[in-house]
Amino acid sequence: MLDLKRTSYSLLQAFTPRPSRHPRLPPPPPLSPKPEHPLRPHGRRNNQSDPNARIPPTITPATHAAEGFLVISASTAVISIMLAVMLLFRFEGQDRATRIECAVLWSPIVLLDWAIVSFLVGIMLWYCDKNQGWHAMLMGGTVLALIVYTVVITVSMLRSLHQKESFKEEIKKVAEVKRAVESC
Repeated sequence: MLDLKRTSYSLLQAFTPRPSRHPRLPPPPPLSPKPEHPLRPHGRRNNQSDPNARIPPTITPATHAAEGFLVISASTAVISIMLAVMLLFRFEGQDRATRIECAVLWSPIVLLDWAIVSFLVGIMLWYCDKNQGWHAMLMGGTVLALIVYTVVITVSMLRSLHQKESFKEEIKKVAEVKRAVESC
């Protein structure tokens, strides 16, 4: 039979490094320089006693404003959806609405528009803070042009809705005049 104790001892001796007869040499230099730590750019350290201390990212006022606009956008969108569902339950099956009810029915759309605009402004501020120069100007100009275009389309739609209402009133007046003429 094999003697496990003797076999394991001989394996241990075989893989144990033996002291060399030569004097101790310094370790060879590393092949490539040690890469910088990703959380410590340019070799800076936040705390000399703790080499792994994390340096916080630079937070500018534009970053704070972008963060605020993005949070406002998310919360406004959620409230808009909730309000639209509640109003759907309230006015389901109703044929006519008063002016106040019509104003209330438009409120989810107005809130959704505000959420979209605040999201775009927040993204634009964040992008402009992270990218300086012509990148930021290109992004800002594009978003500004799209917002202006959206406002122009919205105003033209509101005017056309108002003209349709006045056109309906004109048709009603013409119909009343026709009835008055026919009754004579």
